Amino acid sequence: MHLSRRALLSGLSVAALASCQRDPGQGGTPSPTPTLPKLTPSPTIPSSPAPTPSSPTPTVWPALTEPGEARKAVQQLQATANLPVVKIDITTTQATLSALDERQPRAWRWSQGQVNEVESDIEYIEQSSFDPADFDFDDVGALFAQAADMSGSNASQELQIVEQTPGSVMMVVTTRPESVPVFFRPDASLVNHLDFLTDWGLREALDDAIAGRTQLTVIALTRESVYAESVDPHEPENTLRITRQRRVPAFRTSLADASNLGAFGPSEVNLAMLLETMRTLPAKWQAPRDAVVTWVIDRRDGRPLPTIRFTLDGRTMVTDMQGRDITSEV
Repeated sequence: MHLSRRALLSGLSVAALASCQRDPGQGGTPSPTPTLPKLTPSPTIPSSPAPTPSSPTPTVWPALTEPGEARKAVQQLQATANLPVVKIDITTTQATLSALDERQPRAWRWSQGQVNEVESDIEYIEQSSFDPADFDFDDVGALFAQAADMSGSNASQELQIVEQTPGSVMMVVTTRPESVPVFFRPDASLVNHLDFLTDWGLREALDDAIAGRTQLTVIALTRESVYAESVDPHEPENTLRITRQRRVPAFRTSLADASNLGAFGPSEVNLAMLLETMRTLPAKWQAPRDAVVTWVIDRRDGRPLPTIRFTLDGRTMVTDMQGRDITSEV
């Protein structure tokens, strides 16, 4: 039988395909499995975070203990209140100003650059108003440091400017819990705790009590204070007494009665003689250890110059201004 050429080629192709797919167990040679190329995974690219809106940086205000900061805060309070000032309180972070509005106290507080009205913590009892510009609190940190050295505490320190006694507005640093209050003069000089048996202590006490007056009627030392009297320049029918205690600044008192004693100049006082007598008299009179010498200088004896009356343990000695005993002469 004769096959066509196309039929023959078709048969050969089927036979070749069958040969390629024959089971290896049947003696045929398997065709190799095609090798696929290995794919390397693409690296992961982290996604960028979504942008967030920027928040404003908060303003950090300097502590009021930094030089000049307390002054600026108080000036801001004054501008807001615009009333007579009767008290100022300053801590490390806050300043409070109390003022009078038709005899009613009101208060404003500065904190972090903001001023808000707050409830007043004072009761108006005829306190003296004052101008903060008359007081040197430009460096509250320095005042706090000196106060801590003297009182032994820096816990919750606060500077107050307020009337302490009638007519006497003072600066004082206090602590919480309370320790010894420490006072400062308006010029920021420290009011020392005085020992009247020392040259510097008695000298400071006399300077504060005399207060620049040139004519006095009395200078006296008690157990706890030195005071000096003169005619009251504002009310001549009264006597002005300025007292300096051991631990607080000098304060003024107007006494209702005018003195009938003659006046003398404080330059006549012999400080060295006073100290020498105060130190030696207890041994001379064999007084108890806790006995304290006190004295009064005035012109009650009618002499051209004042005399001094030293008193100790119930006994009195009168001397002239050089310390000569004239007890028997007066």
